[in-house]
Amino acid sequence: MDISQKLKKLSKNMQEISRELTSLSLETNSPYIKEKAAELYGSSLIALEWAKATTKVLKAKEAINEYRA
Repeated sequence: MDISQKLKKLSKNMQEISRELTSLSLETNSPYIKEKAAELYGSSLIALEWAKATTKVLKAKEAINEYRA
């Protein structure tokens, strides 16, 4: 599993935890938990963007190596 796949998996896990926290915040009516869920969700989107960028870099690196060969 390369780094981009790990980042995608991490992002998915973070989004799932964020959903659980959002559900908990609705049950407890806690603005703090809701805020933290939103922060975690935002971080998961950043991780997903890093995964996409990493995939592009890895593909470019592979293309360069093929060109050199």
